[in-house]
Amino acid sequence: MNNRILAGLLAIFCGTIGLHKFLLNKNMMGILYILFSWTLIPTIIGVVEGIKYLMMNDSEFAEKYFAPSSLNQNNTKAKQYIIQSNESKCPSMKYGGAKFFLQGVAGQLYVYDNKIVLERKGILGTIIHGFAGSKTIPFKYIHSVQLREATSLINGFIQFGIAGGIERRGGLINAADDENSLFFEKENNELALQIRNYIEDNIVL
Repeated sequence: MNNRILAGLLAIFCGTIGLHKFLLNKNMMGILYILFSWTLIPTIIGVVEGIKYLMMNDSEFAEKYFAPSSLNQNNTKAKQYIIQSNESKCPSMKYGGAKFFLQGVAGQLYVYDNKIVLERKGILGTIIHGFAGSKTIPFKYIHSVQLREATSLINGFIQFGIAGGIERRGGLINAADDENSLFFEKENNELALQIRNYIEDNIVL
């Protein structure tokens, strides 16, 4: 049985506990599915995802979830770490002109000359952060940037300390409940590091 069919069946029949996410090396998301399994929302999402996997062909599935090593590395990095300044190329037309864009596990981060925008989209973002929508934070209110790089087993996170705010300390668990944090996968470690360095170079302490 190939990975696409197996992922589809696991999503449909075992989506409640996120087994398909572990198959796709999305371990943090798998853990989140388990944590929220009592809500039945992961079950519904799993059925939808399973149908989507089964409707793909093998090449589409492999390109999206198991990027082949034969891909040109330069092109792959360009897609992952592209710095956007042209509104027509920005991942969100709503936020054209972003210098950096980081696709997180349950949200997105846009970095501009003097501010960041944290946006929560999709069902997973709503499960974790509620209907938070988007949050704009000017650099002048950011006094620290904490970064923990992702590993093969655990997603990393970037967390912003806000002047006058109550910081949630204690690492991974508290970061998951912090509206000023964003989780990301291992492939985005380099981009997250670039973002942290850029913001630290531009905030006034």
